[in-house]
Amino acid sequence: MRLVRLSMCAFGPYKDEQTIEFSHFNDRKLFLITGPTGAGKTSVFDAISYALFGNASGNSRDADSFRSDFASVDDETYVSLQFQLKGINYLVKRSPKQEKRKIRGEGTTTKQAEAILEIENGKTYTGVTEVNNQIQEIIGINHHQFKQIVMLPQGEFRRLLEANSQERELIFRNLFKTEDFLVIQEQLKFKTSQLKNEIGDVYKLLDNYISHIVYDAESPLASSVNATYKDYESIMLLLNERINIDEKSLDKLVQNLKKKEEEIYQLSEAIQQGQMLNEKFSKEKELKLLKNQLQEKKNEIGKLEIKVKKAGYAQVVYQIEEQINKINDSLKNLSEKEKSVLIEEKEKQKGLLELNELLETKQKALNEVKQLNECLFKLKDKLSKYQDYDEKVKDLKKIENKREELKNLIERKEKNITETNKNISYLSESLESHQELNQQLSDYRLKQDSIKNQMKNREFLLSVLNDLINLQEKHRKLSENYQQKHLDYQKSRNEYANKFEYYLLGQAGILAHDLKNNEPCPVCGSTHHPKKAMLFENVPTTKELDDLKRIFEQKEKLMNECYSEVFSLNNGIIDKKKLVNQLSEDQSDNFDLLNQISNSKELLDQDRSHLDHLNHVIKKLEVNLEKNSEIENEIEKNRENKNQMEDELRMINQSFSEFDKQYHVKLETINRYKETIIKDYPNKSSLILEIKQLETEIEKITQDFQLVFNKREEQRDALLVLETNLTNLRKAIVDYQESLEGEDKKFREKLAVYHFTSLDEYRGYLFNAEELKDFENEIRDYYNEVSYVDKTLNDLKEVLKENKIIDIETLIEKQNQVKEELNQLRNNEKELLLMIQNNNKIYKDIKSLYKKMKSQLMEYEVLSDISKAANGDNPQKLTFERYVLAAYFDEIIQAANNRLGEMTNNRYFLCRKEEKGKGRGQQGLDLEVVDNYTSKSRLVKTLSGGEAFIASLSLALGLADVVQSYSGGIQLDTIFIDEGFGSLDPESLEQAISMLVNIQKSGRLVGIISHVQELKERIDVKLEIKPSQSGSIIKPIFHIN
Repeated sequence: MRLVRLSMCAFGPYKDEQTIEFSHFNDRKLFLITGPTGAGKTSVFDAISYALFGNASGNSRDADSFRSDFASVDDETYVSLQFQLKGINYLVKRSPKQEKRKIRGEGTTTKQAEAILEIENGKTYTGVTEVNNQIQEIIGINHHQFKQIVMLPQGEFRRLLEANSQERELIFRNLFKTEDFLVIQEQLKFKTSQLKNEIGDVYKLLDNYISHIVYDAESPLASSVNATYKDYESIMLLLNERINIDEKSLDKLVQNLKKKEEEIYQLSEAIQQGQMLNEKFSKEKELKLLKNQLQEKKNEIGKLEIKVKKAGYAQVVYQIEEQINKINDSLKNLSEKEKSVLIEEKEKQKGLLELNELLETKQKALNEVKQLNECLFKLKDKLSKYQDYDEKVKDLKKIENKREELKNLIERKEKNITETNKNISYLSESLESHQELNQQLSDYRLKQDSIKNQMKNREFLLSVLNDLINLQEKHRKLSENYQQKHLDYQKSRNEYANKFEYYLLGQAGILAHDLKNNEPCPVCGSTHHPKKAMLFENVPTTKELDDLKRIFEQKEKLMNECYSEVFSLNNGIIDKKKLVNQLSEDQSDNFDLLNQISNSKELLDQDRSHLDHLNHVIKKLEVNLEKNSEIENEIEKNRENKNQMEDELRMINQSFSEFDKQYHVKLETINRYKETIIKDYPNKSSLILEIKQLETEIEKITQDFQLVFNKREEQRDALLVLETNLTNLRKAIVDYQESLEGEDKKFREKLAVYHFTSLDEYRGYLFNAEELKDFENEIRDYYNEVSYVDKTLNDLKEVLKENKIIDIETLIEKQNQVKEELNQLRNNEKELLLMIQNNNKIYKDIKSLYKKMKSQLMEYEVLSDISKAANGDNPQKLTFERYVLAAYFDEIIQAANNRLGEMTNNRYFLCRKEEKGKGRGQQGLDLEVVDNYTSKSRLVKTLSGGEAFIASLSLALGLADVVQSYSGGIQLDTIFIDEGFGSLDPESLEQAISMLVNIQKSGRLVGIISHVQELKERIDVKLEIKPSQSGSIIKPIFHIN
């Protein structure tokens, strides 16, 4: 990070705006801030720290106290800082919470703290929280780390130098983010305690399972279960033996159960067979009783059979009687039809007489049709002449149309001749105006050149605008690409940082992995290593870390290359905009690009339209001027055309005269027709109507005659049909009378044959179909039942002849007794099975828990040792976190000694105290100073003021170097040091200045606050702070050596 410009107003002792241009220092990277006490030297550091993080550089000032006491209510307190990081410029501006004058009314109002961050790529962030997050992401460190690495505040050097292990642990924890190691320690402690509690719970659960074992009081298992200190393996062995014994007893019990079930099954079969046999004896007794009842019913069934037989005879006679009735019905119907036909025959004869009389009347009317046809012929002749008259009228119309056509043609020709005369006059006048056209042509050509030049300028402007759009689009896409590369870089950098942190976590395990017996541990010095630290899985190697670092450095390079392209495109856009401003009428900086293109296209279209119009006019003028002879020829052609049209007009007039004569002849003929035909019939429709009326009358007379004639013929045919029907009816009546006599004779014969003494007797045997069916069913059912009873009795007699009735009750009593025995066996089986299942489950649970407990006990022994070691319960009283911090501290001490040796002529060196001190407190981060003059080490608190400042400065710079190296490649090109040089002797001061010069030679900007006169003389770039009654003023001073 390189500072470019700092501006502050109404800040601390500064009332008016003060600006420090760090970019003006050029190659002189070492500068001094000097001035009287209270002038505002430290406020410069405060302003830088506040701009970046919203906090002061020291711990004794807060943001709300930054407002200057010199400022009025109208002065705004703010700080603005521009800095550059990795080629990108950033501008951050902050203002603290302050009172300002109300816009309306009197009094003041509170303005809240504000922050804004502008990035060169065009992005802007606002709001205190958002800006804080972005700054930390951009720089890569927080405010606390910034104070330790970049800005070393007044009075805080010695704090780090003289801090004890606990204080230094807190400082390093914040710098190197080793909270994860502390978390590991706590997790180990927690997991050890948790595992111990889990093992206790397992013991309780085992005892609970054992208390539920089912056993006999005399069993060997009883003493083991009830023992105060239980032997779990012995209990499991005895319990397993007990389960095996019970399972064998269960097998015997199951065999007895099967025997009892078989005995019950056999008794059930005997009971079932006995019940079936007893039922057959009962059935035989019932059937014998039923057979006696059927025998008693036999006479009744015989009478019913006779009744059914006589009913059959009666049905035969009844059919003959039915036939007689049908014949009587038919004779009755025929007689009625005969009467009806006689009546109809009489009516038809009367109608025939009437039709004959009407036919004679129609015949007389038909005789008059001849005269009507003669009249009709004459009328049709007149209609033919009327049609001839119409044709002549059409011919007259055609002639009249031709007359009108010729008349119109004459008028047109006369009009064309007049137009030709005018055209000849116009062309003659055109020949006289050539001088005026030449002047017009010259003026139009000047306008044409002016518009062409204007169009070239507009087309060039449009081309520049399109280029500008393409550049802006390319800039947008490239900016998005840059953002993606920036995200890829951040992701890769974070991955490296995370892997590196995990690498540090795994260092203890890696160190322990490389330990060998009889060789001292680099941490505790012990030569025995019974319990080594665990080796974490997947700990990255240094090669993997180097690969990750190379990857994120490559991505950083790609990001910077992309930024250069974006920056180059941005310059191109600026140049294009300047060119647009030169070419465009709109000279404003914030012109609307799309609107400008649209306007340019619209103006260009207007120019093209105007140019097309000028080209057309010029071309027309050129044509008119170039064709003078053509105009003369055109005049001659018009004169010839005029003569030709006059000749054609004479011929047309002659044709018109001929058609006019024909018209009058036709008109005279038509008038003659009107006097002869049209006189009687003014129009043809009246003649046609009269012809149609006459034709209708003739057709009606003819049709009436034919209609009456047809009706008379129909009446004759109908009368003939009636006479034929009457003859057929009378014949049928005679036939039916003969059939009736035959059927009646047959009826009396059948009555005698079937022995019916009277009609009443015969009709007494006439039953309906349902009654007769019931009689037949009753007879059939009787004989079926007799047959079934006889057959079943014979079958039962054969089955039962060697059997007797079984005693079922005795068998049932025996079966119930066996069932009670079976139930008792089942209860015994259930109890034994439950006991086996219970003990078997408990055996498995105890076995599983016991195995788990043994594993947990082994794990607890290992984890307990690791937890004690990690939490400082070891001879060196060194925790895991402090062990890692000690490694960092060794690097810091080495970096600090490089500078301390230089400034003390290699007399003093810092070293970490590794010997265990007094007391039980944790150690490992205590610091000593080695004096090469005495070859002894002593506490750093024994150093003098100057020695302590040199040692503190060396330690702070060493700390800054190490923290920067572990901050993911953070580029911090600036360091500020506040006071401390006044305690140095000249030699030490010279060495300190030389060291700072070497730092600034490496490219880091070094700023110092000091009152020391020699520093004022040695450092050629100074910022002199001058206090006054109206606030302090910053004055840059540059000396050229």
